[in-house]
Amino acid sequence: MAERIRKLTNSEVEVLARIIADTMTGSQMNEIFQECGVQDVSNESTKWKRIYYTFLARQEQDGASNSFLNFIKKMCTKYTSSYSTIIHCHWF
Repeated sequence: MAERIRKLTNSEVEVLARIIADTMTGSQMNEIFQECGVQDVSNESTKWKRIYYTFLARQEQDGASNSFLNFIKKMCTKYTSSYSTIIHCHWF
């Protein structure tokens, strides 16, 4: 079983959600949600809010941030130009 990574704070999730939303299209985001087996439960249309509310809910469900970090990893792997944006935030 994979190590459970601590839940991120709301502020951490928001910062990452805003960065991620600026680096991908809604269609790309939907594709990564599907690949990760994560359902968008946000009822929002703004990309960063979709990511934010979906992963806050997922963290509460899982008790860990693994799903969100997996989403970021898949995004960076699939859309490599996004990787440099995330790296510059000093998160990884």
